[in-house]
Amino acid sequence: MEIARIILRYDLESSISNFLKEQGTGISFEQLLETVSDDIRRGMNATIFPPNRPTKEQYEAALRQRYTLRESISRYFEESDIATLVFPPVLIPPPEIGEDEEVDLRGEKVPLSLVMGRNIKLGSCAGLASLVVPAGMTLSGLPVGLEFDAMPGNDRLLLSLGLPIEHALGQIPAPNL
Repeated sequence: MEIARIILRYDLESSISNFLKEQGTGISFEQLLETVSDDIRRGMNATIFPPNRPTKEQYEAALRQRYTLRESISRYFEESDIATLVFPPVLIPPPEIGEDEEVDLRGEKVPLSLVMGRNIKLGSCAGLASLVVPAGMTLSGLPVGLEFDAMPGNDRLLLSLGLPIEHALGQIPAPNL
């Protein structure tokens, strides 16, 4: 979702910097960035700093689009009398270690970031209440989950659903690593 991507890229450095300062960590965003892996550092440098950081105009347009998105989702929940949406949080089971660039999705090679982030972006961008519960294992023994999204402020509703669902699904064994 382009709206989320723009907002995240524009806000990330200042949000983390403010959090570090408010929590009294004594470290800056730059110092934190020095401690992460080379892959994370390269990704951050390529997305949140100029020239790839969105412009203020793109950011403000994305904020307006997010407002419209939130209003549309709210109207849809109300008109459809929906309390919660249920869906898999990711499009595929966990990929093999090393499949960090592209993965197979229905016979097509797609970026891993697409399959790992696509389903959760709408709820995150719209500010929905969300809960992910363990839902079982793949045939190869890797865990999968179910995500429940509801309108903002419905955290208690989701939590009241989560525990009975976990009980109904039963104990899920730890993955064999």
